[in-house]
Amino acid sequence: METLLVILGVLIYFLSPIATILFIILKLTNFVSWSWLWVLAPIWIVIIIKVMGYVASEIIDVIQERRKINKLLEEIDKPLVEK
Repeated sequence: METLLVILGVLIYFLSPIATILFIILKLTNFVSWSWLWVLAPIWIVIIIKVMGYVASEIIDVIQERRKINKLLEEIDKPLVEK
């Protein structure tokens, strides 16, 4: 699964500039009548994917930190000497 995500990421980052240049050429030569929003879509789609990845990684980091804190708090509550 991880390999598939890496391949997908590489394809997105390499194909996005190519698609953007192609769409701009098509728009400027009047082969398509798309709005500029859709002509530049490959750029903002990549930006959205990056932001989503960043947010997901931050959420995962927060969850991991909370687990560490909870584990430390549990250790503090344990008595030092068993009776």
